[in-house]
Amino acid sequence: MTRFLLAFAALFIITGCFDKKEKKSDETVITSTFSLYDAVKHITKDTVKVKPLVPFSKEIHEFEPTPKDIIALKKAKLVIINGAGLEPWLRKYNLKSNILDVSKDITLLKFDEKKEDEHHHHDESGTDPHYWLDIN
Repeated sequence: MTRFLLAFAALFIITGCFDKKEKKSDETVITSTFSLYDAVKHITKDTVKVKPLVPFSKEIHEFEPTPKDIIALKKAKLVIINGAGLEPWLRKYNLKSNILDVSKDITLLKFDEKKEDEHHHHDESGTDPHYWLDIN
């Protein structure tokens, strides 16, 4: 949770560095999920470009980035991801320098073994990457 809060504190600092009379910065922040997009968009207002990686009409579980997406990810100032195995396709690309994984310090819930077949597994950890649904 600490890393999550630090990420949003960093966004406040980034947005505070721009003159409010200026238009959007050329800096781009890309988010992997709609919930992250919505939070970042509200925090940054119009001071940076915020773009969702996964189109709103697509399911993140079935998403595979295009070459154009990969170029955008590499050019972005910051890529904010859910983490926790929700974006398994990111392992294929060398994007470590600009990725912020907001799940790093979150204790993830284990899948209920009785309901395990109902869940799409993102990795072999057996944990639920949908932590924003239950933040307790």
